[in-house]
Amino acid sequence: MKTDKTMTCRRFREQLDELLAGTLSDAERRSMEEHAAACEACAAALRAVSYTHLRAHETKANLV
Repeated sequence: MKTDKTMTCRRFREQLDELLAGTLSDAERRSMEEHAAACEACAAALRAVSYTHLRAHETKANLV
């Protein structure tokens, strides 16, 4: 993982899929959470991607 670098908006966006998949280390997840708490643009991106991710899983569940 990239735990030795400061979280930036670019890194945040690059790691959104990993965050939602639950594959980040605890330290990296905390870093992303802290960044989202301080950066409205990244918080909005997280909300949008989380909503899309949730809807995709709901749709998949309804197809089974």
